[in-house]
Amino acid sequence: MRRSCRRWSGLLALAACLGLSACGDDTAPPRSDAAVQRDTGLTPDGPAADAPVTTPDGPQAPDAAVTPDLTIKPDAPPPLQLTWTPMTSPTTSTLYAIWGSGPKDVWAVGSTGLVVHYDGAAWIKVTVPNTYPFYTVGGSGPGEVSAGGYGGYTNTYDGTTWSALINASTSSINSIWGAGPKSIYASCDGGKVLRYDGSTWKDVSPTVLTKSYELNGISGSGAADIWAVGYNGTIVHFDGTAWTQATSYTTGTFNAVYAAGPKAAYAAGGGGMIAMYDGTTWIQASAGNTSINAIHGSGPANVFAVGYSGGIYHYNGFGLSWAKQSSTVTKSLYGVWVAGPKEVFVVGESGTILHGT
Repeated sequence: MRRSCRRWSGLLALAACLGLSACGDDTAPPRSDAAVQRDTGLTPDGPAADAPVTTPDGPQAPDAAVTPDLTIKPDAPPPLQLTWTPMTSPTTSTLYAIWGSGPKDVWAVGSTGLVVHYDGAAWIKVTVPNTYPFYTVGGSGPGEVSAGGYGGYTNTYDGTTWSALINASTSSINSIWGAGPKSIYASCDGGKVLRYDGSTWKDVSPTVLTKSYELNGISGSGAADIWAVGYNGTIVHFDGTAWTQATSYTTGTFNAVYAAGPKAAYAAGGGGMIAMYDGTTWIQASAGNTSINAIHGSGPANVFAVGYSGGIYHYNGFGLSWAKQSSTVTKSLYGVWVAGPKEVFVVGESGTILHGT
């Protein structure tokens, strides 16, 4: 059976917690790109990292009028190349997702209830109620952050304290995205979507799916423009009223999605697969042959994707090409959060944390 490396490491960590004999380290085991087309759908998302970037003046909403220029032009600007610096990590356990309200308020999560926080000076471990594996983190601001994962367990942070919540589903939560205060969305196994209203999680799943495929990523540019993606090339869209299923060119598995605006969205998955939405159609692109685990940006001309073997890729808004970043890191990467035009945080295997500037 094809299984997510995150599911394996998460279950091993859970076994360790329960004192079972299947113990071992929680480093994600290697797998082939073909195995990304799994039946568990537990890849981080980017998605959790898909909320609008927050600046000192408040959330920075995507420009609804901007559309990526998918034509190949000789006068296109050169690819952006950042310098990637390893940060001192408080853990050697694998981190699966990352999100922040600003560059001095960044959260990352991993196995066995692992939560770490960056305040602009240092990363520290934070104690939370649950000890189950977390696969995703996201929110709407510094006072509303949610972490979710195995079995639908979630913990929510109110700016002071982390609390455990009773969920609307027992399906594992794969990605979290914040539409705004008291409006947090989560995509789950079994084709489920949940919405947190500030007190409870409610089931708002799309009924248009003919099969209960895993939804691995969720992201939007607003409450009336939300995308969720997953197994078998599944792409669904919420317009604020109803879900519709989009036409997909592939039956491959999408692991993550980032929505930069109503006319610009990006989905990524196995084998370097990237689909780009221009307001009408999802178009095939590629970031090499390395499976992509997470994707996020600060707008349609500044999008980053990360994957196995230290793969980091950038899209500058022109054509269909994604440029690989120069980095000495070879660990697999599972989460990315873009804080601004030239500031990016990445997390991954063995507690890896990178800062791109």
